Amino acid sequence: MNYQIKKSSELTDHETQHILSLWEVPEWSGMTPSDFRSFFKNSEFHFISGSEDEIPAIVRLNFDFFLEISGKQYSFAEAVGLVSAQKKRGYGSQLVQSFKENLIQRKIETIGFCFADLRPFYQQCNIEILENKAKAILENSENRWISSEDDDILIFNGSGETRELLRQLNPEKNAYLITKNNTMNYKNPDEHGYYGEFGGAFIPEMLYPNVEELQKNYLKIIESEEFQDEYQDLLKNYVGRATPLYFAKNLSRKYNTQIYLKREDLNHTGAHKINNALGQVLLAKRLGKTRIIAETGAGQHGVATATACALLGLECIVYMGEIDIQRQAPNVARMKMLGAEVIPATSGSKTLKDAVNEALRDWINNPVTTHYVIGSVVGPHPFPDLVARFQSIISKEIREQLKEKIGRENPDYVIACVGGGSNAAGTFYHFVEEKEVKIIAAEAGGLGIDSGKSAATTFLGTLGVLHGSKSLVMQTEDGQVIEPHSISAGLDYPGIGPFHAHLFKEKRAEFFSINDEEALQSAFELTKLEGIIPALESSHALAVLDKKKFREEDIVVICLSGRGDKDMETYLREIRS
Repeated sequence: MNYQIKKSSELTDHETQHILSLWEVPEWSGMTPSDFRSFFKNSEFHFISGSEDEIPAIVRLNFDFFLEISGKQYSFAEAVGLVSAQKKRGYGSQLVQSFKENLIQRKIETIGFCFADLRPFYQQCNIEILENKAKAILENSENRWISSEDDDILIFNGSGETRELLRQLNPEKNAYLITKNNTMNYKNPDEHGYYGEFGGAFIPEMLYPNVEELQKNYLKIIESEEFQDEYQDLLKNYVGRATPLYFAKNLSRKYNTQIYLKREDLNHTGAHKINNALGQVLLAKRLGKTRIIAETGAGQHGVATATACALLGLECIVYMGEIDIQRQAPNVARMKMLGAEVIPATSGSKTLKDAVNEALRDWINNPVTTHYVIGSVVGPHPFPDLVARFQSIISKEIREQLKEKIGRENPDYVIACVGGGSNAAGTFYHFVEEKEVKIIAAEAGGLGIDSGKSAATTFLGTLGVLHGSKSLVMQTEDGQVIEPHSISAGLDYPGIGPFHAHLFKEKRAEFFSINDEEALQSAFELTKLEGIIPALESSHALAVLDKKKFREEDIVVICLSGRGDKDMETYLREIRS
């Protein structure tokens, strides 16, 4: 038998599945190897191996673990998940002995926990047992501190000071267990661009040099001090950030809860899209690109990209569905005035999906000089992560503004509309790993989920590949994309980004389908109650207020992703009817 140590990223797919079968944890039974590596990214796996990839015994060393005692934090590693495939064969005690020797050699202070009936086993392994001391350790469960289910603390390796500290624990002197080992990494993809099973880069060979160039350089560039200095200066002095977090007192009174609106509609160009467009055009310049292409649905991303190109002196071509050009005429005029060439997409449904197709074809034909500024958290890796990082300024500001207004950083709920999902990714970004914050996404239900005219992907979609990434896609049984429908051009898309598909699959976010009529009524309601005319996209998020009951004391933050002047023709048509 060989003693081995591997990080989660070093485990083979076979090893991850074998370990899960040994642990027999029901809620982990469907975990993919990619999920496993992300979930346990800060752990080591110590095991003994036999022939034919057999793992007779395994224990996990968890580094995301510390105890808070009398207001002070003490770091330990935690030994957890010790299991032997066959009882009374000596595999478990053999592993524990090698494990303990390794910890002592590496000077890693490590504790564990056990039930009282396992004391004889650990006594046989010469592990120090602090009997009944685990009951003095409190764990957080649904925002309440409760006693540990374990009985004893195990000391695999620890200093005299550590031993004395733990011996002093009692019902009057508790320790608080603080760990993130049960938190998925929702914010960022793995090194291959996957959020769980969603993401990746499924692209034609002609695009490999472009995408690979981005993958290798985007983090290095956008995290550099020089880039951030210029980008943050533009966000503050050109875009007008930080955008207000407005307490909507009239809306709050009607729904008997505390509603705050994140006013992305007050950005320069009238929507959140400028956050990403400026960042990507700055990135493109540093990559030596001279020509920018973009797709747009509602026109907000097209306007933002044309604005950034005008400011920074780059050629700009925007692809837009022929139908969207008609229903978003004010934004088309803005793009042209800003110097962009607007090219209609005349295939398919002549909406956002088809504009993305045309932009990708352009990029294939012009790979050297051109950068494609994708406007949402869709497309091949690294675009979903790149766009989410640029839009994360939204949730960063929400935390800071809530702290100033109410004395705490986290709301009870954050709500945003989701098409591809860029404003939602930005709104959720800094909250997805905060368990106490509930996340709600509003999709475009169109004329109804069962009407054949909808864009509610989480209700209607299945696993597929769209525009270079694996995600949930509205498609037929043989993989043909189903044409979506929404009154909102920005949500008229037959898929969602992999970031959101992962949140949906893991039940980290609650998704609602909002019909056209519900969105319209919410737009008129906000206008009449607060004097704010929202974009139709944002109105889908507002409509959640009629779908879900909130408590009076709940802090509910809704992203008002854009202003409604682009949708005035639709609103006027509704008024006349």
